[in-house]
Amino acid sequence: MSEDRWDEMRGRLAHLDGKLTALVDAVASLRADLMTRIDRLQDALTLEREEKIVDQSMVLLMRRQIQHLQDRMQALEDKI
Repeated sequence: MSEDRWDEMRGRLAHLDGKLTALVDAVASLRADLMTRIDRLQDALTLEREEKIVDQSMVLLMRRQIQHLQDRMQALEDKI
C-alpha cells in the first residue's frame, strides 16, 4: 500500500475513534440522566406511599374514636 493510502486509513481510524469517544460520552450522559430521573420517580413514589400510610393511620384512628364514642353513648343509653 502507498503511504497516502496509509495516511487516509489513519485519518479515518482517528475519525472513527473520535466518534466512538463521543458515543461513549453520550451513553454515559444518558445513563446519568436516566438515573436522575429514576431517583426522582423513586422519591415521588416513596412520598406517595408515606402519604397513604398516614391517611390509612388517620382513618384507623378515627374509626377507633368513633367506636369509642358509640360505646360510651350505648353505655349512657343503657343507664337511662
